[in-house]
Amino acid sequence: MTIKNVQYDSGRVEELVRQLETFQKKEVKPESSSQASQLQQVADPGREERLSSQFLRSRMSVGSSFRQKELSSLLANSLRDSSPDVLRGYLQNIARASQGIDPARQSQTASSLQKVAQVIDKGTPGQRTIVANPLSQTDKALQAAESTQEEIEPILDTFNNIVGLLEPAIVIDQPVQRLVATATQPITSPVEARQKLSAAGLSKGSIDWMFDKTALRMANLSTDLLKEKVAPLSSSQEIEVAKKISKLSDTQADTFAKATPAQQKELIDFPAETLANKLDQLATTPSDPTPAPITDPTAARAKLTEIGFAGSTVRQIPDTAAVRLVALDADLLKEISLQNATSERAFARKIDGLPQEAFDKLKGLPKAEQTRIAKLTSQQMIEELSKITPPPPPPPPPAAKAEAVFNAVEIVLGRKPGSSAEKAAAAQVIKENLSVREIRDARSKRKDPELLADIYPKNGELKVSGNKKVFWNGYDRIHFAARHLIETFDTADIKSKNGWWPVGTTSEQLDGYLKTIIETYGSQIQLPNAGSTGPGFKYYDFDVPNSNGIKARVGIQSDGRITSFFATSGPNVISVSDSEVQTLLNIARS
Repeated sequence: MTIKNVQYDSGRVEELVRQLETFQKKEVKPESSSQASQLQQVADPGREERLSSQFLRSRMSVGSSFRQKELSSLLANSLRDSSPDVLRGYLQNIARASQGIDPARQSQTASSLQKVAQVIDKGTPGQRTIVANPLSQTDKALQAAESTQEEIEPILDTFNNIVGLLEPAIVIDQPVQRLVATATQPITSPVEARQKLSAAGLSKGSIDWMFDKTALRMANLSTDLLKEKVAPLSSSQEIEVAKKISKLSDTQADTFAKATPAQQKELIDFPAETLANKLDQLATTPSDPTPAPITDPTAARAKLTEIGFAGSTVRQIPDTAAVRLVALDADLLKEISLQNATSERAFARKIDGLPQEAFDKLKGLPKAEQTRIAKLTSQQMIEELSKITPPPPPPPPPAAKAEAVFNAVEIVLGRKPGSSAEKAAAAQVIKENLSVREIRDARSKRKDPELLADIYPKNGELKVSGNKKVFWNGYDRIHFAARHLIETFDTADIKSKNGWWPVGTTSEQLDGYLKTIIETYGSQIQLPNAGSTGPGFKYYDFDVPNSNGIKARVGIQSDGRITSFFATSGPNVISVSDSEVQTLLNIARS
């Protein structure tokens, strides 16, 4: 990881600490003449007015300066233990105390805790030492206070202001390993380019020296780079930098412009030849693949534990809630994990209770918007998400990966010839894609009242011939995945014939396929008659719209419930017998 503004580890950090300590001393007792003299020696003429403004809110909350003096006195004590475990304990206590305060303060406190949590998890020992004392003393102040809003709010106001003062010294800059295209449109006008360079602080002499093409290349670099690394140089040094940029090829210059500001600042210091080589390497580095969504409840619970959710929360929430939670933004989940277990479970229930369409919209939102909406009540969330244009129908799974697994199955089962090397490679593909942490004994959940009451689709109703409603439920979704997705196949329910959708197909895509089938062919479906001992049952075979030629079988009861849905043929659809499944599982587990 890299740490932003590392120069604050020395001079700036010390200055902030001195300012914090001076303010605390000032608040503990009336200012003496010697203290006034000391304050005047700090080279910060606007400091008194700024600190007064920062702490005005908390002083007004208390109603007198007496309580604020006590708080500052507590915060002035030193702390020796800055180990991560101790600091995380303080975070948990502060987060719990913030639950009963007004929403604005609660949101600000959550933001402060998130910043400090990043320091504890990813900061240097020096950065943890910086935050240790405020955390410890805030925790002590909260323990000493009565559990009333009037007592707790000024403590948290003080804590938030201290974190604000320390932020330049403790902010963590996450590493960016790949290039990220700039969000702004590139500058194409030489006049506009020269205006940007001038605004960034480059000298008139160096700007006048540049040809239009060089000026455009320079102006399309990040403003941070221009202001922090180029503008402080002399005019002749600025020209040397511009010469280096002018010697790049068009591809190299484009790669440089698309690099993040942090990457650009690192690259600009290299000599011209080294810079060109580095840019060639970056341009050919493949981007990281998008991680596959977590659909296994066990893996989802493990992820929640890793993020910091309480053990009781991880154990008690339903599988569906665990899988949904890990699909949300990781920073949002970390913020939730700083709260108590009761709040965590309440949040999980709220997310689990969202209609499927609303949840799909939520998990697809940018981080800031997802966080904003997730903090609303359930009804407010549904109302907000209803305003968002629904996502397009789910695309078919990646053809290349699905084809690779299909061919691997054919080779290891002897259906397709292969050399020793090809058989070894095929076995590795099976190990990587056939789940050995499958949904276990899915049929045991078939009478779960919560799953039976979880009706799909979540938005609107589906009708077939005779205006009869059809649906499937939470258990049916688990069954479709446990029987017919290779990644979650249930080895406790192997049949004489088993069919798997192409590798990469998800439960959400199955929902979309099934919904599209009913909407397309609903007029051709007649519900079967009820039997003498239970509901009747009937199969229908259809081409699956938007699936690249897959055919599927839909099994439906007389009450309209769809209890069976699987692919029968089509590109990369895998059909295996019970003995062949055992062969594949032996390979996957070897």
